[in-house]
Amino acid sequence: MFEDDTVEERRRVDLCRNSRVSFGDPAIPWREAEIANGTGRAIRNLYAGTATGTANGTGAAGRSGAPAWGHDRLGPVMVEPGTTFRLRLRSRACQLDLRVVYDDETAEEKPGADLCAGTSILFDGSGIPRPPERAFTLLNRHAAPVQEVYASATDDTDWGEDRLPGGALERGARAEVVLRSACEIDLRVVFGNGGAEERRGVNICDTALIVLRPGWVLAERLDQGAGTLEQGPPREGSVRLRNAGPAPLVELYVDAVGAPRGPDRLGSTVLGRGETLDFAPPEAVGCTGHLRAVFRDGREVDRPRFDLCSGTEVALP
Repeated sequence: MFEDDTVEERRRVDLCRNSRVSFGDPAIPWREAEIANGTGRAIRNLYAGTATGTANGTGAAGRSGAPAWGHDRLGPVMVEPGTTFRLRLRSRACQLDLRVVYDDETAEEKPGADLCAGTSILFDGSGIPRPPERAFTLLNRHAAPVQEVYASATDDTDWGEDRLPGGALERGARAEVVLRSACEIDLRVVFGNGGAEERRGVNICDTALIVLRPGWVLAERLDQGAGTLEQGPPREGSVRLRNAGPAPLVELYVDAVGAPRGPDRLGSTVLGRGETLDFAPPEAVGCTGHLRAVFRDGREVDRPRFDLCSGTEVALP
C-alpha cells in the first residue's frame, strides 16, 4: 500500500528464484509544479488527484466521480502567505485536480490544473465558495440611540466590524445591513453607555425587518413593534429642534458666543419639514451658544444666545 492509498499486489512470488521484487511502474513520469499562495492565510494541506482515481491514474475513484484526494502532499509543511511550494509526484496525466485547505478551515480547488505547463499555479482565494449577500433592516424602537451594530455568521469566532459606519442609529431610525452569510446570524447592538444586547441564531431569510425594542432578544417575532413611535421628552442636557419652516433645514451651526462660524453640525443630514432633532451642545460650546440655521430656500435663522440645555422643544424658524 502506497502513501496515496493505492494498493498493488504480487501473488505467488517465488522468493527462492527472485531475490528482488519491485512495486510501482517506473515508466510513470515525474510531474512538478510550483504552488503559489496568493492569499493572506497559510495553506495547511495540499491534495492532488483525478476524477478517475489517484494521481498516477490507478485506484478507485471517489463517490460520484469526485477526485480521490489521497494523502496530504505538504506533510508538516505550511505554505505561508506570499510563498511557494514545489509539488513533485508521479502521474501519467499532466492535468490533475488540486485542492488546498487553509488554516481557517476554508478550502479551494483547481480542477484540471496543468502540471506540464511550466507555470506557477496560483491559489488566491477566488475559488473559495462564498455565501451570497443578504440584507436586512434594523429599526430602533429603544429609548436611546444604538451606537454600534455587529452581525456575523453563527460559526464566526468574532463579531467583525461595526455595521453602522455612518454613525449611531437614532431612536426611530432605520438602517440596512448587508453581509455575506448563511440565513442564520448572530446579532449584537451596543448603546452609548456601553450596554449591549445580543441574540443568536437570527434567521434573516425569514425575517428581513428586525425591530430593536425592549425584550427583542427574547421576542417570538422580531418584526413586531414597528408602528409609530411615541416621542418622549428631549434627552437630558439637550434641546429638541423642530423644523417648522416650509423647506428642509440643510445646515446648522452652533458655536461659542462671540466665536466665528465653525463646522456644519448636520453634516450630510437634512432635517425635513416637521422633523425633529435632539441636539446636545458640543463640549467646546457649553449650554449657551450661537445658533445659526440655514434652510434650503435660502432662509437663515440667527439666535446669538441660544439655550442648548433647556430640555425643551424649540421650533425653527
